Formats: sequence, structure tokens, C-alpha cells
Amino acid sequence: MINYYSKFEEILKNKEKYAEQFNEGNKDLYKLLLELWNRNIETVGCCTGHNKTQAYIAFSLENDYNKILNLLSSIPKEKIRIGFVKQETRGKSGCVGIHTLDKEYNKTFFKEIIEILDKKEKDDFLEKVMNYIIKLKIGEDYINIRIFYKNKTRKIRIVTTSPDKILILPKDAKLKYYTKGSFTIAQSEILDDILI
Repeated sequence: MINYYSKFEEILKNKEKYAEQFNEGNKDLYKLLLELWNRNIETVGCCTGHNKTQAYIAFSLENDYNKILNLLSSIPKEKIRIGFVKQETRGKSGCVGIHTLDKEYNKTFFKEIIEILDKKEKDDFLEKVMNYIIKLKIGEDYINIRIFYKNKTRKIRIVTTSPDKILILPKDAKLKYYTKGSFTIAQSEILDDILI
């Protein structure tokens, strides 16, 4: 796996070597990594799912903003979950991951991303979330905004260590909260509850 400590400059000098190291035997992931790196898009994690769990690929939000927004806007939404993460260890701007929702989609996931790399689409909602995450100042805290679609309805789940400090909400916000370990999880289907 490409981790947050790998230097992207080093990867760019040895693209084939790193693509071979991180592709987990998946030829489509190998091709995708090379395609992304040739476009100067920094990846910060990837996994094929190993026939046990969902596959994913993650990108630094310090990449070319429009390239990431086009990619996120173009991918079929019903098959994936998008997760925006902000934490000190993940760079000053944060990162975004695309995860499959079922193991069956793992088989074509990386190939489909290759096919949409040159599309130029813009999803206003995802752009608003990207801007929110990039500008958010959280210090040592953690936030993960997860977006997925079910029956063409957008669902949002926020996992954070400090909801009162991180989430600036209007008084009439329609959020449901619950706690799991040291995290507070907030769920909302309404964009403006969170991204004001």
C-alpha cells in the first residue's frame, strides 16, 4: 500500500517499480497507478479488497483540484462511497478516497476509473465538500465525511473526534448523533446542515 510517508517525488522517479510493488497482483490497478502518476496525481493509499472487503484508492487533496473534482464527479455514484478525511498525518489539505460498496464491483473498479480519467464533469456538491475539507482547520482532531448514494438519494455520515469544535452548525440542523469508541458519528441527508 502507498502510505502517507511515501514521498511522491520518489514515486514519480520510479513509477513502474512502485506500481508493481503496490498493485497487489491486479493489472488494472497497476495501469491505473501509472495513469494517475503520469498525470501528476498523487495517490496516498490503495487496496484491491483481496476478495474479502471493498477495494479503494485514495488521493491527496494537494493534487490539482480540478483533476480530482473531475474524477469524483465522473465515477458512477451508486457503486461507491467517497470519503474526505482531514487529519494532521494526512497532509495540510487532507485526502479523499473512493471505495467500492460491494466486492463484486472490485473486479471492474480500477478499469472504470481509467476510462473516466479524461472526463470533464463537475459535481457542485462534491466541490463544496472538497472546499470545506481543504479550508477546515482541525489541529490534532480528525474528521471523515463519507458520502454514498442509495436509491438515488445522497447520504452523509461524518465521523469525528470533536463534533462541537469541528462542525459549525446552524441552530435548526437535522443531524443524528451517536458515539462509537472515541468517535462521534453524525448523520445527515441535508448538505446545508454541515457545509454552511
